Amino acid sequence: MKEGKAGKEGLKPGQSAEASASYTVKPFEPPTVSIAANPSTIKPGENSAITANGLSPQNRPLTYSYSGKRPVL
Repeated sequence: MKEGKAGKEGLKPGQSAEASASYTVKPFEPPTVSIAANPSTIKPGENSAITANGLSPQNRPLTYSYSGKRPVL
């Protein structure tokens, strides 16, 4: 005679089971950036607007910074 509910014979309270699974951890894809200057060509003393747009393939937050020197004329 087996103990337990019908269809679950042999299982008793407090019993446990083990399982395993394989998985692969993939690194995040790197963000990309596009940069544009408007106008793209200037003469000394003129200005150009520089814009940069970043994109993260996993929609992770991006942090932007800029450093550069303004030419002395």
